[in-house]
Amino acid sequence: MKKAIVFGFIFILLSNLIPISTSIEFSGNNTIYVDDDANPPYDGTQGHPYKHIQDGIDASIDGDTIFVYGGNYPGNISIDKPLNIIGENKETTIIEPNEPRRVGVLLLYDGIKFSGFTVRNFQEFLNYGGITIYSENNSIDNNIISNNYMGLVNGRFQNNVIINNTIENNDMGIVTEEIGILILKNLIKNNIIGILFQRTRNSTVSLNQFTRNILATVFFDTENILFNKNNFISNSIIAHNFYLSVKYDMLWSDNYWGRSRLTPKPILITGWRVFYFFFSANPIPYPIPIIMFDLHPAQEPYDITIPEVVI
Repeated sequence: MKKAIVFGFIFILLSNLIPISTSIEFSGNNTIYVDDDANPPYDGTQGHPYKHIQDGIDASIDGDTIFVYGGNYPGNISIDKPLNIIGENKETTIIEPNEPRRVGVLLLYDGIKFSGFTVRNFQEFLNYGGITIYSENNSIDNNIISNNYMGLVNGRFQNNVIINNTIENNDMGIVTEEIGILILKNLIKNNIIGILFQRTRNSTVSLNQFTRNILATVFFDTENILFNKNNFISNSIIAHNFYLSVKYDMLWSDNYWGRSRLTPKPILITGWRVFYFFFSANPIPYPIPIIMFDLHPAQEPYDITIPEVVI
């Protein structure tokens, strides 16, 4: 596990709130069942479920539901159609590698809902995380994503929703390059980096709890992000910012900063903004101090709870 982290900077930037829809609809009527304890014959019915998640996906049509009973499943799962994939219980329906350098779960089509799983122990392998999204308008809902090099990787696609997940004990909890991502009501704790934003635009991070991360957030050339009504509690550093451009637009508003307050006094956040000058083959970092504010900090922490999957 990579432990080398460059420490820095707590900052606030200005932006506009970008509205994002969380509505994802499914039209299929079939439910296909998967159970790691199944024996042949396999046909995806309750009486004869498939043994592997990928077999259920391959047998489905657009809009179907794949229901996965509790058990252990080895990863290398590619979802290439709009499906509703539901684990029986996120504590006991586990996707983890059975050999090194494996891909976890890949979302390769628009309109997928993936919920009710633990995805864990996927270590560094190319640019893949435990869950990797290469499509749009998907929902990752009510999962446990833990002990991965990169927990969830969100590629250069639009309008994905990350909601109600526990994201813990990863080197990097979420890595995103998306336009219009919504990160809502997640527990993000005990990661080296909670969320790494890379060239992310027009996105919202709201009602999450960031707890005991070394770096709660890290930014590379990111614009137009709203941080609203999050709890930041016992993180080593709130924000670490690398910018390759002069423009920056971000807003931090109504967040809770780790202690109760009698009045909503603005929070002063000092930090650094790092520019890179390319005078030679080796870029030279040039830090500039910055002072920013959360003008409307919360007086008490928000009650952020992660619900169970309702089946």
